[in-house]
Amino acid sequence: MTDATKPTHDELRARAAEVGLTRLRPEHLDELARGLADLKRQASARRADMRLSDEPAHVFRASPEA
Repeated sequence: MTDATKPTHDELRARAAEVGLTRLRPEHLDELARGLADLKRQASARRADMRLSDEPAHVFRASPEA
């Protein structure tokens, strides 16, 4: 994530507050920003045509209705 796309502390604080995280310190917001950058990186590397059955068996167990 570049500085141009990196969310500000105010943006992160607003997003965190939406899920009830209202007492975050600046170091928490920095950690949240790093996690968000990792999430975006991993999501962009994921194949678009991946199906539920493509998940390795040792990581995921499909429910009977899957």
